[in-house]
Amino acid sequence: MLQLFFLFLGLHNILDIAAEHGLRLFVPSTIGAFGPTSPRNPTPDLCVQRPRTIYGVSKVHAELMGEVTSQISFRLISSFL
Repeated sequence: MLQLFFLFLGLHNILDIAAEHGLRLFVPSTIGAFGPTSPRNPTPDLCVQRPRTIYGVSKVHAELMGEVTSQISFRLISSFL
């Protein structure tokens, strides 16, 4: 659980700095933020996210903080690959 603390602390520090300087962040998401029961190909923008890894939990946290602070821009990047 200490890993989550440092992941969350780092994100909050970055969000604070971005807010101080009027910056927006780009944080790409990953399928790890969803979990094994989420629909795939394509995964809808709105669906239940139940990640099974600390990495996935940290991605969901970043997405939710982005919605709350409106400082993170989420874009579908798979179309660019």
